[in-house]
Amino acid sequence: MVDKEYPILFCQPMQRLRDLLPDKNKKLHTEMFEKGVAKQRRHIESAKERGAEAETIYGSRLLREGIPALVKAMEDWKKQQRKAPVPSNAYVELNELNPRVVAFIALRSIIDSLSQRRPLSSAAIKLGAKIEDEAHYNAFSNHPNFRNIIQGADKRPNYKTKRYYLNHSHKNEAKKGHAEAWETWGTRIKLHIGTVLITLVKESTGIIDYVMISTGKRGPARFITSTKNTEEWIRGMTEFSEALSPFWMPLKDFPVQWSNKWQGGYSDENGLPPLPLIKTKDKEWLRKSNEEMTQVMSAVNSLQNTSFKVNNKVLNTLSDIWENNIPIGSLPQREDEQIPVLDPKQADDPHELKMWKRRAAHVYDINASSRSRRILVLNTLSVAKRYAASSFYLPHQCDFRGRTYVVPPYLNHQGPDISKALLVFDRKLHARTDDNLKWLHLHGANTFGVKGTEAQRLQWASENQANILKLAQDHRGSLDFLGEADETFQFLAYAYEVERLHAEGSKFATNLPCQMDASNNGLQILGMLTRDSSACVATNVADNKEPQDIYQLVADEARKAVEAEIHTNEYAALWLAFGITRGCAKRPTMTQPYGSTPHSCRNYVNQWYLEQIEKNGGRGPFKEEEKFVACAYLSKKIWEAINVVVGKPREAMGWLQDTARKLTELEKPFDWVSPSGFPCHQAYPKWVDKSIRTKIGEKIYRVKFREDMDKLSSKRQAQGSSPNFVHSLDAACLHLTVNKCEQHGIKDFAMVHDSYGTHCVNAVTLQNEIKQTLFDIFSEDQLLNLKLSLENQHTGLTLSDLPAYGEFDISEVLNSKYVFS
Repeated sequence: MVDKEYPILFCQPMQRLRDLLPDKNKKLHTEMFEKGVAKQRRHIESAKERGAEAETIYGSRLLREGIPALVKAMEDWKKQQRKAPVPSNAYVELNELNPRVVAFIALRSIIDSLSQRRPLSSAAIKLGAKIEDEAHYNAFSNHPNFRNIIQGADKRPNYKTKRYYLNHSHKNEAKKGHAEAWETWGTRIKLHIGTVLITLVKESTGIIDYVMISTGKRGPARFITSTKNTEEWIRGMTEFSEALSPFWMPLKDFPVQWSNKWQGGYSDENGLPPLPLIKTKDKEWLRKSNEEMTQVMSAVNSLQNTSFKVNNKVLNTLSDIWENNIPIGSLPQREDEQIPVLDPKQADDPHELKMWKRRAAHVYDINASSRSRRILVLNTLSVAKRYAASSFYLPHQCDFRGRTYVVPPYLNHQGPDISKALLVFDRKLHARTDDNLKWLHLHGANTFGVKGTEAQRLQWASENQANILKLAQDHRGSLDFLGEADETFQFLAYAYEVERLHAEGSKFATNLPCQMDASNNGLQILGMLTRDSSACVATNVADNKEPQDIYQLVADEARKAVEAEIHTNEYAALWLAFGITRGCAKRPTMTQPYGSTPHSCRNYVNQWYLEQIEKNGGRGPFKEEEKFVACAYLSKKIWEAINVVVGKPREAMGWLQDTARKLTELEKPFDWVSPSGFPCHQAYPKWVDKSIRTKIGEKIYRVKFREDMDKLSSKRQAQGSSPNFVHSLDAACLHLTVNKCEQHGIKDFAMVHDSYGTHCVNAVTLQNEIKQTLFDIFSEDQLLNLKLSLENQHTGLTLSDLPAYGEFDISEVLNSKYVFS
């Protein structure tokens, strides 16, 4: 185990210092708890006002748990009705409908107004009307154009407007003779059906009861109300969820140091729930795990002990660009794009109408994405302004693979471009020599998107100093230059740092995090696992004189295949003219180690193509009806090119998947210990997706039932094996690298799985320790270690032979200039 080779590095002095000094975090802890409670209560009150309590945490739980019981009660009731001489009208209508859909409608109708007392008669009629809607649209669903009609209804904002749209559409089709008219149910049948269902809910779930309440002249009437047990359960559930849902914020003082797996990051003395080191739902496994994780906790402490500040110059510029709605980089527009206008002539032409709907749907998707990104920008700016005048810390924890994550959202170095750009280290370090400054300029070139050797990237930074300084002095006048950068606002942060360097000269001290990125870390790891020369060369694990770009290699290979079919395929020449770039190959190649499929490859290519034509003002080589087939053609060539460029890694992925399946046959989880001593536990249960969709388009996504609580899903275990094992190795590399850097006195880190950051003056040391750690990990046969460990854990388990390895010499990584660059 690599873990045994290095000394334990707990931050005990930091914890003692934290205990001695006044607690600056106490008020923040209280605020986090109170914000979490307030957010939960606002959500519940909003749901009550909208008559949508099924959307609350307690409502969704009642719905999820209540449906199976209600379905069974309905089946028992139907059996009794079949024995009757004349079945009731309610039976005749309900027997035609899916019982799970009926159960969902009934329970949702009751839970949506659970906190209110409602007369049984009016509640029953209202529920009966919803059941009628389901029966109505179920009959209408046989219409050949129903799918398009329901898509139109889906765009309406609420049940009432959806219902009006569907009823109006049905009437129009009936007038044309294309559908049978619907015979409306009378009030009596709706009352009967509603009463039956409400009674079955009462008897099968126990969440409601009847009470008699005087209503004046008419005398007492029967009302529906939640039972005392239900109210007490809701109260407890709400209080429990409030306590467990704080709004995690950056801390103004040192976080609680990790010394065990149950408590760290935030103090629980002021009402916050304990934060475990490993974020997992399987607390039973966590209790049984006995790994010490000393290396892991030491690394996580070092990460969360890094003190940050807000880069106020970037904050001011970002605020100016955002408030003035200046389009640049990945920043979303403040307003939605306009849906293209439907010309009356297009509406009469089925083909043109179909094409218009596709274009409109694309704009609709863009707007939906923009809305979520706007919220992200607003929240990030809000937190940045809150901490603009103080230093702060970002508590960390791990996922079940060991990957480290920042706990507070929005303002952190693991977020999008704007989040990273808004951060600088609190500590400044003097940078007096060209060697000290080298990584500052490499970082600037990297964020702009410059490829090539170190010398070429440094030359680019030197040749563009005038443009960079102009950008720092006048961002409004340099938008064209700034807009060319891949990472818009991180490059802006670099420009401000260069401006300060020129102003301060020999006194310059830097606090900008400078990142170095892996060349497709997943394929790097699989290449080193299998000693595959082609993968190691393509991902710069090898001692390459010039950096290899695996995405460009795949794109080049795909281009060759397309060129070979220029006379036999109608799309080949159009793609060659449009350009088969590294961009179209990037995501399919990047996700290859993580279980991507030809289907996902096609989606990535299609997404890339849509982004390109959007940049070109909507101009592309393919007609609307050709896009799908054309993108499918190119994605197939890219998928084949990936398999040419990447060889043995796919064999390793296959072996890991086969291993997971064999463990699942024995009903055993896939457990292993990473090289940093982190216990990894993969146990995906078998689920049967019981999502329920009504004909009107309502869908409940979270209604899922376990098929068997004790069974594992062979498919999910196999799918997760390769990405999770690879992620555990990249996490181990991060843990051990951070600990080695601590031994060199490096105290500031901005780490993102496969992108490592520190001050430019410490970047060379960081890069060297990354390479040493990769050598230490992969000079051992990690697949063989895994095989022997699993066979020792499980008596009678015999795993398949390991795939044949290549002949790559792992020691080459020690001299690689571009493995992280």
